[in-house]
Amino acid sequence: MGRRLGIIVGANSYLDPAFRPLQYAENDARALAQWLVNTKGGNWAPSDVQHVQGAYATRELVESLITQTCMHVAGPNDLVFVYFAGHAFLDETSGQGYVALANTNYQQPSTGLHLPSLAQQ
Repeated sequence: MGRRLGIIVGANSYLDPAFRPLQYAENDARALAQWLVNTKGGNWAPSDVQHVQGAYATRELVESLITQTCMHVAGPNDLVFVYFAGHAFLDETSGQGYVALANTNYQQPSTGLHLPSLAQQ
């Protein structure tokens, strides 16, 4: 196995009130990111772990991080680990699941992150 690359995301608060605030998502994401780079924990290279939370956890940024990491940083033998703590939801029309990020609008599912579509890209 090659390098271990991590993208760790946590969102407690959302612009859209349809998503109730959470208490521990950001703490969970922060704790995992810290554990991954701790020499007594995962012992991952700190430069290989990206941690985004709060208002910075937008669909645009998270999608960009995942795309850049998978397409331009990771090599064939590298592991890419994506962790998300926050809300997820179903599009009531299509039944597709989405990750809700800080700027996601519940009535517009495309403002969330649809992981199967991202994986196909």
